[in-house]
Parts: sequence; C-alpha cells; structure tokens
Amino acid sequence: MSLFLNSISLLNFRNYLGAGNSFNFHKKFVFIIGPNAIGKTNLLEAIQYISFGGEGNKEREKILSKNAEQNFFSIEANYELESRDCTLECSIGETKKNIKLNGVNYRSLSQCIDNLPKVITFKSKESIEIVRGSPQKRREWVDTTLTVLDLKYANALKRYNKALEQRNSLLKTFIQQKKSKQTILHEIDPWDIELSKYGVYLQNSRKQFVEKHSAQYISNYQIIASDSEDKPSMNYQPSFYGCSDEMGLLRQFQEGHHIDLIRGITNKGPHRDDFLLTLDDQEIRHFASQGQQRTSSLALKMLQLQLWQEQLGYSPLLLLDDVAAELDLSRQKALFSFLPTNGQVFITTTHLVNLPLISKEDYQIINLNKM
Repeated sequence: MSLFLNSISLLNFRNYLGAGNSFNFHKKFVFIIGPNAIGKTNLLEAIQYISFGGEGNKEREKILSKNAEQNFFSIEANYELESRDCTLECSIGETKKNIKLNGVNYRSLSQCIDNLPKVITFKSKESIEIVRGSPQKRREWVDTTLTVLDLKYANALKRYNKALEQRNSLLKTFIQQKKSKQTILHEIDPWDIELSKYGVYLQNSRKQFVEKHSAQYISNYQIIASDSEDKPSMNYQPSFYGCSDEMGLLRQFQEGHHIDLIRGITNKGPHRDDFLLTLDDQEIRHFASQGQQRTSSLALKMLQLQLWQEQLGYSPLLLLDDVAAELDLSRQKALFSFLPTNGQVFITTTHLVNLPLISKEDYQIINLNKM
C-alpha cells in the first residue's frame, strides 16, 4: 500500500487528556470498539485532523483548543506515504500553532498538503448533510473531491476565495458608510475581474465533473439500494446561468453591483452554486426518506473514494464511524462491498456484529474499554 498510518499519539485532544494516549496500527482493517461516549469518534477525528479531506479544520481548531486542558492540544502521527516515512507533529493553542513534518516547520497544514494523508470519512449523521443540508455542503464536497483530481482547480478555488473575501470587505465598508458609492465601485472593479478569471474555471470544471461522473453516482446508488426502483440523478445548478466564458461572468458580477451594495455581500457567483440531487425528479433533500438520503450520501462518498483511488494510484484512508448503528443491513453490506482491498480502513462500532467478513490476518481490534 502507498498510504499506511502506523501510529497516532494524542495529548489533550477531546477526551484523551494527558500523555500516554498512543495507538499503533499494523493491519489494513482496524476495528475500534467500545461503548458510546468512550472516544471512538474522537480518535477518528484526530486522524481526520492530520489528513487532507477532514472537513472544517479551522473551525474545529478553535473549539478543540478552547475546550482542551491548558487551551492546547497536540497530535503526532507516523505514516508511510508512497514509500516515504513521515512524522507529523501538530501542537495547536488558541493563539499559537506549531506544525512540523519530518523536522521541518510549517505555518499551517495547508502548506504541506501534498505530504499529508488523504482521508474520506463516512459518518451517517454528518455525511447525510451533504444531501439534505444547504448548498454549501454540496459545494464543499465537490470542491474537496476536485481539489485532489485537479491541481489547477485547487489553485483557482484558493484565488477565487481570496478575491471574494476582498470584494465582500469593500462592500461592507459601503454599508458602514466609510466610503462613497463611486469609490467602492472603482475599487471593486479589479476584484470583479479576478473573480471572473478564476470563477469561470470553477464553473466549467464543476459542469464537466457532473457530466462525467453522474452516471457513476447513479450506479453506486443503485448498488447500495439493491432492489429499489428509485431513479436518482445529479445536475449542476450554477448561480450564473448561460455564462461559459470570463466576459460573461464579468458582466454578471457588474450587473449585481446595485443589490450587492445594498446587502453588503456578493450575492451571486460560483460561491453560490448548487448540485441538484433528485429521485424520480423530486429533490432528495425535501422529498426523500431518511434511508434514501443516506443511500445518496453514501453513493457520493463512494464516488469520491473511487475517483481519488484512480487519481492517486492508491487508496486514501477510509474512516467509517458507527455505520452498524446508523445503516440497515442491506446498506451495510453494500458499503462493505466498496471497501478497498489495497487501502487502510478504520471502523468504529459498539460491538463486532454484522461487520464485513475479513481474514484474521488483515484486521486488528482496538478495544477502548480495556485501555
């Protein structure tokens, strides 16, 4: 395997207080068992934190450091990535952050992103929000998936978000009556150009992504739903319709000046795009059952796994949090059919029942109740 997590050590991370919270991994499948509230999900969250693909690290840092003893926590991870041994050390406080990879200091994890483990997490209660939550949840899933598939997309997304932040900051100064309308419009002009330049790449890439991979999503859904006659679909809903080039986006941003000045925010653009998921032509988030919503979210996560495997040439870490409790038996079986044979999988559960049939040589059990 080209990615393997050998160990992780935690200090003041969630309920892992004090020293001595070290876990060694030596098998492809790691079952983490124990009763509820003992720290199974927290251990997965620590793996998420040191990996690319773990959602919302910045927000979690604030919460974790604030709630930790002495207002700081640390994580050390040892892993193999494409035949290289890596040691990642993270020490995070409310006002200070120390990141060190193989002895080299970095200001943030994003600076060493190419050398971080890639991870895909399925938590039934959280992952379902991709389907039934706000458009932002679906954009985040697409953006995370495409960032690994296309480095140019990752750069365009970064530049677009920076330009959007600057434009919104200027709009707020008008609301606060710090500058005149004429001055604001003059200062916004270069940011309109910047947003159009990178926004058109985001928009076209998202359109191509859906066109290319929606059939695979549908196939995944039907495998997971087995005998169901559901007819799923996925379509791209851009905020700006009919714009396929830079000048078209620029006109749309300029035409939105009036309402943007009134509201103090950029109301339209690729940052407002959505991805419409339907069953039998009805929106899943509004009309589908919870079981259908779970099936859809699982199909999306498995699509991400398939695409990343193909792009990277190896499987990312796969974290499955308490799927036995949240998924029925048929969906559990379908999920386990997608498990990579050449990757490392971490599965939390309260008891070892209805889990995949795996050779004893390939799995280990970590019982948190005995630690």
